[in-house]
Amino acid sequence: MTNVRVILADDHPFVLLGVRAALEMRAGVAIVGEAATPTSLITLLESTPCDVLVTDLTMPEASDRGEQEG
Repeated sequence: MTNVRVILADDHPFVLLGVRAALEMRAGVAIVGEAATPTSLITLLESTPCDVLVTDLTMPEASDRGEQEG
C-alpha cells in the first residue's frame, strides 16, 4: 500500500499534536512535515513532496509573498 504523504501547518501546537495523532492512527498515511508559520510552510513545501496539505488559513506572520491577503 502506498502512503499518502501529508504536511501539517498550524500555529497552535496542540492542534498540530491532535491532527498528527488522528492521522497517524490511519493506515497508509505518512506525516512528512509540520510547519508553524507561513514562511516555514513555504520552505517545507519547496523541499518536501506531499500529496495532502492540512493547513490553518489564518496563521499569523504574513509576509510580502502574499500570505493572508484579502
